[in-house]
Amino acid sequence: MSKVNSKLIQKLDDFTRKFYLNELLKGTIIGTALLGGLFLLLAVSEYFFRLPGSIRLTGLIVFIAAFIFILIKYIALPSYKLFVPKQGLSYDKAATIIGKHFNDVDDKLLNALLLGRDDKNALALAMVDKRAKELSPVPFEQAINVKLNWKIAPYLFGVLLICGVVYFWNPSIFSSSTKHYIQYNTPFDKMAPYEFSLMNTELNVKKGQDLTVNVILDGKEIPSKLFLKDSRGSWRMEQKEAGLFSLKLENIENDFSFVFNDGEYQSESYQVNVQAVPELNSFSYQIQYPSHIENGKKLNKNGLSEIVIPEGSLVSWELDMINVDSATVLTSRNQRIDPTKENQIHQNLNYDLVVHGVSLSDTVVSDFKITVQQDMAPKIKVEMVRDSVNLNVFYFSGEFKDDHGIRNISAVFDNGRSEPIEYDGFKEGRFFYSLNINDSAYKYSKNIKFKVSDNDVVNGYKSSFSKLFVIAKSDREKVNELQNEKEKDIESEIEQLSNDAKKLDKKLKDFKEELLQKEKSDWSDKKKFKELMNERKNLQEKAEDLKKKNEELNNFREQNTNLNEEILKKQQKLNELFDEIADEEFKKQMKEMEEMLEKMNKDELLEKMEELSPEELNEQLDRNLELFERLKVENDFNQLKEDLQKIREEQEELQKDDKSSPEENAAKQDSLNKEFDEFKKKLDETEKKAEELDMDELSTGDKKEGIDKEMKNASQQMKQGNKKEGKKSQSKSAEMMKELEQRMGQSLSMQSSKQMEMNIETLRQIQENLIELSFRQEAVIDSMKILKSEDPRYVSVIENQHDIGEDVQVVEDSLRALAKKAFFLDPIINKEMKIIDESIASSVDNYADRKQSKGLMESQQAMTSFNNLALMIGEMLEQMQKQMSKQKFGQNQCNKPGSGKGSKPGMKKMQQMQKELSKNMEKLKKQMEQGNPGGKKGKKKGQQGSPRMSEEIGKMMGRQKSLRQTLRQIQNEQEGTKAGDQLKNLDQKMEENERDILEKKIDEETLRRQQEILTKMLEVEESIRQQGKKKERESESSNLTQEKVPDYLQKYLKQKEQEAELFRGGLLDFNPYYRGKIDKYLLDESK
Repeated sequence: MSKVNSKLIQKLDDFTRKFYLNELLKGTIIGTALLGGLFLLLAVSEYFFRLPGSIRLTGLIVFIAAFIFILIKYIALPSYKLFVPKQGLSYDKAATIIGKHFNDVDDKLLNALLLGRDDKNALALAMVDKRAKELSPVPFEQAINVKLNWKIAPYLFGVLLICGVVYFWNPSIFSSSTKHYIQYNTPFDKMAPYEFSLMNTELNVKKGQDLTVNVILDGKEIPSKLFLKDSRGSWRMEQKEAGLFSLKLENIENDFSFVFNDGEYQSESYQVNVQAVPELNSFSYQIQYPSHIENGKKLNKNGLSEIVIPEGSLVSWELDMINVDSATVLTSRNQRIDPTKENQIHQNLNYDLVVHGVSLSDTVVSDFKITVQQDMAPKIKVEMVRDSVNLNVFYFSGEFKDDHGIRNISAVFDNGRSEPIEYDGFKEGRFFYSLNINDSAYKYSKNIKFKVSDNDVVNGYKSSFSKLFVIAKSDREKVNELQNEKEKDIESEIEQLSNDAKKLDKKLKDFKEELLQKEKSDWSDKKKFKELMNERKNLQEKAEDLKKKNEELNNFREQNTNLNEEILKKQQKLNELFDEIADEEFKKQMKEMEEMLEKMNKDELLEKMEELSPEELNEQLDRNLELFERLKVENDFNQLKEDLQKIREEQEELQKDDKSSPEENAAKQDSLNKEFDEFKKKLDETEKKAEELDMDELSTGDKKEGIDKEMKNASQQMKQGNKKEGKKSQSKSAEMMKELEQRMGQSLSMQSSKQMEMNIETLRQIQENLIELSFRQEAVIDSMKILKSEDPRYVSVIENQHDIGEDVQVVEDSLRALAKKAFFLDPIINKEMKIIDESIASSVDNYADRKQSKGLMESQQAMTSFNNLALMIGEMLEQMQKQMSKQKFGQNQCNKPGSGKGSKPGMKKMQQMQKELSKNMEKLKKQMEQGNPGGKKGKKKGQQGSPRMSEEIGKMMGRQKSLRQTLRQIQNEQEGTKAGDQLKNLDQKMEENERDILEKKIDEETLRRQQEILTKMLEVEESIRQQGKKKERESESSNLTQEKVPDYLQKYLKQKEQEAELFRGGLLDFNPYYRGKIDKYLLDESK
């Protein structure tokens, strides 16, 4: 096809498109006009005539059918042909329409189209091109009749105008009529002369709620009454004002519809929809504690307005709901939480529960609170007590508390070292800790504090510290101060106890005189005796306390001061003397007296009264006080010697100091001068006390005055800038101090030597007196054996016995005076002297009553005691002479503390003594057999009863008693051990041997028993040795051992704990705030 022909076809396509657009416009106008007119006709007919349902149905069908017809014919078909050209006008049809419209075109266009279809005929194609050129100027679009649209448009405008007028006149004509046609089955009354206007915007209510219906009647004729009618009945509405009616419907439970009716006209129907209310019946909390609180305990708590949980707990809500789609926890910070999931709570939570209904708005259940208990930091309170004996030992008692439990406690030192501590309790409890700053581990530590950490896994372990404690070695001034306090306390108690003993002694004597005047005792006497017994028991208890205090003082001295060997020995001996006043045997006697008191008669009371007498206790207290004061003076003098050594060393260092200026040197010298003044003051007091106690050798003369003068001169020279002269005075004063120091050491030795010489001389004289008394006593015994009571010489022998008793008092006075100066004098001497006194007094009475046999037994006992005493004093003299010999060669000046310990003879030496005793017993047995061959009764004068043999028996008796006494001391030390059990048997066997010696019945059984004693002593020695090895291994197992908490500190801490527990146990269930206040009070550091 040629190019010209193509243009012709294009013009035809444009014509066809515009043709159908015109058809679509024309169909829209016609269809709209027809449907609008039909709708207007049907609406007006229904509004005014209230057509029956069948006619309304017919009208509805006609309208729908018309709508479908117009839509298809005038809208759908033109649109289809417009968009699908092949289904529209053909080129031939279009050419025909155009040819009819244009006369000059006629059939030209159609012929051109027909010729153009033969592509092979060139002539035909040329003709087509020619026609196309001729027709190209012709506007084909003008063949479309557009004017016809304008002719039918007025009909459409007319219909629309009428509809608009009707709508503005009464809109309900269209709305109500449309509704009536749709609800063609529903009968509708005729149109009222007024309009019903419902004021309620919506008729949706929650179940159980009330609904107030308000309606306005608008029209020319308004009725005076109006009813609301539903399926349940009819209710008259209240007229609020002209045309306004109202009615309240209460407790609506179900859906319903209603109409308004005035009796003649009725409104359309209205529907009330009832919707279910979302309800929350109940809820509970599912709570899981953090793992460190009660092992992550899980629990269920009913929903309360407020709950309290630990910090970091996981919380979820379990909700019991009705008509609910979902729920949300809304916090006060507008944070939304899903209640079905576990939520970790760290802070207090104020929240509302929002319940989401299926079709209604949210329901809010408000005012809930979760209070979070914050995991508080642990609390710790520690108290420090310094050991009253060893000032380098510190005891710490601590209390801790945490709300959920602690993880560990440790001691933290300033050198960076930390040491874990064992403790009792979990949430709260106590711990104890002790340290000795002499241990190498604490060498560089000056401060200590205690750290406690809790088990908080939520926020991380929190720690708290106690206050800082200073742990410093004790200075000499503090040691001296405490030592003086302890010494004064003991002196005061000894004096008080002595006074109490004298008062009790007077009471006993008065009671004895009162009792002697009665024929027999009555209940009041027994009551008074019991009171005196209690007083005596109190004295004994005080004596035991005194013994403990003395032990504490001795331990204090050993731990904190340097004692030389001589002072240590005296201290040990004084300990033994204090042990004597706390007599365990006396306790047994008192217990027996209490049990027998009700059965005692007058004579028994008088006899037991002698046992109550505190006379012996009083004598021992006087001796202990005197010895205590003497030992204190020696110890003070020795300590002052060490103080002087310290001052001298400081003076020497100051003299060698060339770096300090004269002013600085003078200031240091002034400080040193004050120290020396204090030393001089203490030395003067000690020398004065020594003079009072006849310890004249403890004197230093005027050397200290010369030292004081040089030291002050050194200070003055330094202040004047004369450094050379100042140094010279410093050097001279240091030299003089060294001389004074040596003088003090010599004074101690000289005092000890002088006192020992005096003691030796006194003891030698006493021994001679005892031997003389023993011979005199033996002479009395020999005389009484051969004399009869009727013999005139009988009375003179009694007088001799009485004279011996008076002479014994002289010896006793000498021993008593010596005992107050000599530490070594054994208390057993006083016991032997008491036996002598009682034996002699009893023998005199028995002789006077002509009871010769009893008198002889008592005299024999007195002689044996004379021999024992003489023997013991002889051994003492021998030891003292050896010690004197050592002192002369300076061998006793070893100043190592502790070297004086263990002064009791060892098991080896005791075995040797026991062997010697066995040999002597064998010799004595042979002598006795030779003096009485064949065991014949009777003897010659001078044989078995000779003074020589009596002396030997006395020596053996004394040695056996001495050995048994020593073994008893070892037995007390080894109590509870294997060695202690073995020593019990030894004591019994030795006592049996003593009886045999006393009765001069030394036979094979005695010697066999003696051999058993030796064997047992070997076994005891081995047990003690093995026990010592075990203790050594235990002591070496750890270098850092915890010091044992003293009894007094344990009692104090236990009392404090009981007070705290009593307070806590009496508390009511306070809330956390007040409970915290109470805990703070109990653990306050400042308390």
